[in-house]
Amino acid sequence: MSKNVIYFSLLIPKNNNISYYTMLYTALSSLKPYQNDSFDVVVMYTCLDKEFDINTYVYNDKYNIIKDFPFVSFVESDYKGTDVFMHRWHNFSRIFEMGYDVAFYLDCDVIFFESPMFHFKKYSEENVMWALYDGDLPLFHKVLGREGITSGQMILPRTVFSELKPNLHDRIMSTRKKLERKASKVLRKDDTKWFCSLSEQFGAFETLQNENVNIKNLDDQDVGCIVNEDNSRSIREVFFDNEWVQLKNNNGIISVEKSNFKILHYFGHLAYIFVPGNLHTPEMAKQYNEFERDWKIRLLSKSEDAINHLTNYIKSCTTEEELYTIAYEMINLSRNIYDDNLNDTY
Repeated sequence: MSKNVIYFSLLIPKNNNISYYTMLYTALSSLKPYQNDSFDVVVMYTCLDKEFDINTYVYNDKYNIIKDFPFVSFVESDYKGTDVFMHRWHNFSRIFEMGYDVAFYLDCDVIFFESPMFHFKKYSEENVMWALYDGDLPLFHKVLGREGITSGQMILPRTVFSELKPNLHDRIMSTRKKLERKASKVLRKDDTKWFCSLSEQFGAFETLQNENVNIKNLDDQDVGCIVNEDNSRSIREVFFDNEWVQLKNNNGIISVEKSNFKILHYFGHLAYIFVPGNLHTPEMAKQYNEFERDWKIRLLSKSEDAINHLTNYIKSCTTEEELYTIAYEMINLSRNIYDDNLNDTY
């Protein structure tokens, strides 16, 4: 047993929505190449639909998360609630009861591009909890008076957890409800709804701060999140022009080729891009088809821009030498693209 653990929380709701099941399957697939004895992987799971058996469930008649990832310990939780966000806080005590010294919690909607041992080594300062800061907005300051954390990725050492008061889950829930009541008084209705969708992480931060937990910020290149900082564009438009992930299109399938992040937290609403097509839920498949259409339109637009640019450049040439140089480069480029399908013609 290692002293380090990658810890996931999985809740299957009563409506048998298995989107987070497919996201977790994808996360474990990306983690598998880096798995070794330096860290363990534990999934704490709760199935609210009693007819759903995670041990025997096979998605698309092919994928069983228990059998396909034998390096993962799947542990049934005694969580009694229905809130997938609070589930993580309830289970931290169980994780440390298992004997681990450092727990690296991650949401299911992540992709690994490097071994998480990097994180265990870099963020090894004792008595410090690591998270990503969030909520530093004037809107949220009306409620919080400060920023919060994004609770989808946290490194929590035993030394910190052991200093916390008992029943962490209950105290976070109490603080969360208090913040939601305050939000309903100082924010507009739509803003209150937005705040409440994030109130679990803000309630957790408030609770931990009140207990003098030393929380430091993870480097966003080590665990990165896709965010839309430009509200004038959709997240899909921002995604096309991003610098954080590179997409590839092989045989009509758009997928992630690489990322500038060591771990990418893409958020569940973008699962249709990051979860492979064979694991798509019907809703993901629908969203992907729309995305693929936009992708092709975008590529066509870029191609037209490139052709127009090249045409204007050729027209601007004033000597034969410039034209020969362009022709030579285009022939070489064509050879690289088409290889044997191109005959030498001068």
